[in-house]
Amino acid sequence: MTGAKLPRIGAEVEMPLMAEDGRSACAGPGYFARLAQACPDGTRLSQGGVCVGVAHGGGVNGIDNGFNLLETAHAPVDPAEDGLTELETRMQRDLAMVARALAPDGLYLCTLAQHPTAGISAESYAARVAPKTIYRYLSAHRGWDHAVGIDAKAQNGPTTEVRADHAIAALNLLLTAAPAFIALFANSPFEGGRESGLMETRMTLWPRMVAHSRVAADRERCGLPPRLFDGFGDYWLWTFAPGTVMQAVPLGIGSYKGDGALCVAGNGALCAAQFFDHPQVGAQDLTGAEVTLHPAAAHFEYLQWSNFLDFRLRFAFAAEPPSRAEIAMAFARPDRFEGMFHTQLGNLYLENRCAGASFTDRDLIAQAGRDIASGAIIGPSAVQAGLVMTAGSAEAKAFIARWPMETVRMLRAHAIRAGLGHPAGEAGQGLQRLCTEVLELASHALPKGQRSALRYPQFVLETGLNGASRALSAARDFPNLDALARSRMVVIQAPAFGGGDQR
Repeated sequence: MTGAKLPRIGAEVEMPLMAEDGRSACAGPGYFARLAQACPDGTRLSQGGVCVGVAHGGGVNGIDNGFNLLETAHAPVDPAEDGLTELETRMQRDLAMVARALAPDGLYLCTLAQHPTAGISAESYAARVAPKTIYRYLSAHRGWDHAVGIDAKAQNGPTTEVRADHAIAALNLLLTAAPAFIALFANSPFEGGRESGLMETRMTLWPRMVAHSRVAADRERCGLPPRLFDGFGDYWLWTFAPGTVMQAVPLGIGSYKGDGALCVAGNGALCAAQFFDHPQVGAQDLTGAEVTLHPAAAHFEYLQWSNFLDFRLRFAFAAEPPSRAEIAMAFARPDRFEGMFHTQLGNLYLENRCAGASFTDRDLIAQAGRDIASGAIIGPSAVQAGLVMTAGSAEAKAFIARWPMETVRMLRAHAIRAGLGHPAGEAGQGLQRLCTEVLELASHALPKGQRSALRYPQFVLETGLNGASRALSAARDFPNLDALARSRMVVIQAPAFGGGDQR
């Protein structure tokens, strides 16, 4: 496929923080100040009067759930034949920049996808949680247990642009491939200072978070949907079906993880379809004060995060978005979402939420070599880009037909529990076949010069050695899991920054 361009690609990469002794640690004001100095075009981002990140031309360096979990949102790389090479270069340079900004505070990045000893408690939550309004709403008003994510659970989340006419086919393909992403990048076998019995404990986050939600429908919108989707209307109607309750929204325009005032519409009893049925809706802010909301396209954009599937649509409307009445009509006639999402979008992406964060560490270099080890960070983006490029093809349709959703659901559970380290039995053999087919589909679709970006997941498939299995094997050589975490210090790969590990 020489000359083929990859789609526009970006990624949100989360990174657990630790101190010199391997214990979980939090970023402080010095880190953000040094980060701002390293980005001449940077703008400091504050919430609750506290600096939580720096926005610059390359994206945003900030935090996710708490100050012990850094996150870089990499700005998308424009369509190009060598887009994965460019994104990998940016990722490696970002890791180097982050490591240099952390070093004066004696802080480091850990390659595990969940810190093994950070633990979860009311005290640790209060000390670490990011000052984001949405977290207060979810915990106090919706009944979610947001604290279950405070032990530095980290994902590597590719975002891949997709054409509207291929979007649902690509989403269905990725959902079918979800067990492969989980198994190949599983990297969190410990929790609270002990083995969890799982290879990807991180993937238990969302079901646990919503387990006691006051909205029963929240528990049905995690992981995999009950079936694949027929179109945009089917996707949005399922996300916002009667029986769901819309999330709180801002009075004006804002990000759902911003620090603006949020409002609960209609006494917390409206689904989104009912919300858009009215030109104005009574609401209360989080203090209980009465306000009036005027439903608009910006609210629909805001609410797009409302499901917690392994993959979901992310989008922005064009400069002239649909009216409230048009959105209301689309909920009444879901086929109208097709026209809306073909003609009124500014961008449309697929977001990956199930690939565990993996980075280069000394153990991986020893077992796989430096070249394969350096590919851990780009691996999820490479697999996803290849799958998106083949979506809708005869090969992709045949793949989906071979793997019905009930089988995928079973393999997903096996991937979380056992990864690729237990190939015996129906589930193990099925998962091995699924991963093989996923990588073959991705490799065939990628430009020939970009297929090397698959080198890490191909190594994992061939050896069964994902990050979790390597960490479990190594744990016996260390006196405790903090010492293991310390051995999983990220090794910086960017030559422009001198190479070597973070020290």
